[in-house]
Amino acid sequence: MIMNKIALQRFRTDFDRAVCVLAAKYEVEIKMKAISYEEDRFHFKTEVVNADAESQELKDFKQFAESFGLKPEDLGATFVSCHETFEILGLKPKSPKFNLLCKSMSTDKKILFRARTIAHKLHPELPPVVPMVKVRRR
Repeated sequence: MIMNKIALQRFRTDFDRAVCVLAAKYEVEIKMKAISYEEDRFHFKTEVVNADAESQELKDFKQFAESFGLKPEDLGATFVSCHETFEILGLKPKSPKFNLLCKSMSTDKKILFRARTIAHKLHPELPPVVPMVKVRRR
């Protein structure tokens, strides 16, 4: 096998197909993480998660939504951006700018948005959430 980006993309596709049987049998989700390679070898991490387990983004949404101007019931809500409809999947509170995980309804592609921007789209009647600023004193 020649180790290059194209060959490893094909390997990833084949790997995903091959583990589908195991994933279904054990009711888990199997994900191949980033692949690193050299001339004669490659390696990757694999993550196996219970199929019914909540994602970290979902847990974070439930915990931190209100601090970003969102409501807990906004989870699963849809909004339109650039003539495309998106569904809210979760929150990544540690991301400094793009922290709202959404899914395109037409392509199923996951995209990150600014949570405060979408919160204002969903709830224009609410005042914008002002981020807390640390003040350094001398």
